[in-house]
Amino acid sequence: MHELQKLESCFGRDRTREDRWGPRSLDLDLLFWSDFRFDQALLTLPHPRLHLRSFVLEPLLEAMRIFI
Repeated sequence: MHELQKLESCFGRDRTREDRWGPRSLDLDLLFWSDFRFDQALLTLPHPRLHLRSFVLEPLLEAMRIFI
């Protein structure tokens, strides 16, 4: 998670200057890792709201079709 946040920062994201649910210059999320489950303060896998986000699910499903 820290590596993803460093990447966001390299591309100009400043978490101290944005609203929690507001627009972002870049937002990288780790959605899942195979069937691995993890639940800590900074990272939960699979992403707890993945099923609620069509803007994430639609491209994810399209990408997965390549491998099926």
